[in-house]
Amino acid sequence: MAEVSVNGVRLEVSLQLVDKAKPGDYVLVHTGYALQILSDEDVTLANKFMEHESPNST
Repeated sequence: MAEVSVNGVRLEVSLQLVDKAKPGDYVLVHTGYALQILSDEDVTLANKFMEHESPNST
């Protein structure tokens, strides 16, 4: 198990599917499981998408 932060909310997730994850890695999480380690490029794209889709964005 690992503790992750999702938009400032801390959650415990299983690392059973991503055994090479280490502290500081970004992971894709769904239903309490880390599914894959994200590349820096994936993280940048996801952050841009989330900023664009935010209800507070202009």
